Amino acid sequence: MKKAEDVIEETPFLITHIISIHKTHDIFLNKFIKESGIKPSQYYMLLYLNENKDFNQSEIAACCLMDRCGVSRAFKEFEEKGIITREISKESKREYDVSLTEKGQKIVDFLLSKEFEWEEEICDNFDIDSDELHRIMAQFSRLSVDFNKKRYSKK
Repeated sequence: MKKAEDVIEETPFLITHIISIHKTHDIFLNKFIKESGIKPSQYYMLLYLNENKDFNQSEIAACCLMDRCGVSRAFKEFEEKGIITREISKESKREYDVSLTEKGQKIVDFLLSKEFEWEEEICDNFDIDSDELHRIMAQFSRLSVDFNKKRYSKK
């Protein structure tokens, strides 16, 4: 029976490597995410809130590739747990402006420390500079997003 390592070595597809990285990253991080009282599906929204202070719920949904209903449910849960505050937007009464609370910021800081721990462990044994790897991966990400926009955007 083949093991994951065999598939990784033998695959002709780039996506197999990306999936492997994603899955092993999630295995490491999900333990800490759950300890923090949030769901893995909510993690990237929390990081996004940390990086983008002036965005409303609709913009967060678009940037996290989620629907507004999913974001609304997550934000309701975040608010109940004291992780975020929501205020009706001055621009649109149907929108909320969202920000992290002190508790939310502590959760983000803890999870970011775990992100850096994982990344350092992986990159320490790599033959390429971490900044160069980030640049290459960002380029892959942009090309993938652009490909889907060109191919599937509504005209």
